[in-house]
Amino acid sequence: PLSHTRAPHLRGALIAAHPLTTSRIEGRQTLGIRWVSHILQHTVAKLLNDRKVARLLQSAAETYARRREALIAALHDRGIEAHGVSGLNVWIAVTDESTAVRGLLERGWAVNAGERYRINAAPAIRVTISTLELHDAHRFANELSALRTPAARASLA
Repeated sequence: PLSHTRAPHLRGALIAAHPLTTSRIEGRQTLGIRWVSHILQHTVAKLLNDRKVARLLQSAAETYARRREALIAALHDRGIEAHGVSGLNVWIAVTDESTAVRGLLERGWAVNAGERYRINAAPAIRVTISTLELHDAHRFANELSALRTPAARASLA
């Protein structure tokens, strides 16, 4: 068997992000080994020049944008601060991350506490919208809004 010291691992990644995120990822990439497989480079180049793939990527981007925007709008309608410019996640300000995560989990929603994703930022949760249907955005916003009441917080303590 070949070890990774004698042969490269064939891994691929493709990012589609706004310029700030892309530059941050590129910055991190410069900290490690810069070798990229030519096979993978040619594969990605071929896929990016395929019209069917381009249409599929555009459709996915539009779907995710609609889902992200629907969740942010539903949260804003309830006075909840939320952010998400691109990608699959929405960042939602909360008073207490663990209370929000636990309360939402008890209501059937799995979200991530923001602690491991933030530096010098207020508490928040990170919600992935990749499978969030548009009609569920309002249901989620209602559930999170209900958790903000004193009675709901006391029941989780």
